[in-house]
Amino acid sequence: MKRTLDTVIGIARQNNSGGFFIDNEDVSVFVAVEGTGQQDAHRRFNYIVEPHSSYCSCCGERWYGLDFTEWPAPDNGVTMENFTDVEDDDEANCVLHLLDGTKKRCRYSDD
Repeated sequence: MKRTLDTVIGIARQNNSGGFFIDNEDVSVFVAVEGTGQQDAHRRFNYIVEPHSSYCSCCGERWYGLDFTEWPAPDNGVTMENFTDVEDDDEANCVLHLLDGTKKRCRYSDD
């Protein structure tokens, strides 16, 4: 029996809060999260960014939540074609968190 699971991918852009971006194995300028639905993706996103959620009195919150609608994709969010592998980690601008728990640093583009 073959089982198919439709998932969504939400993406958030980090605010340059305090004049810098946090860039490590969990977050980068963009964080993309796969979920079984939008609520699941939001729950996973909040868990991922909570330790990296500083606030600046002049710049505001570091994260504003996931966006599922403004990217060039079907109604369920961005597609895997928006993410490309990078040879040099310095080229990465996104951490993609997949449903199976794996994460990878990659390049995100909405073109």
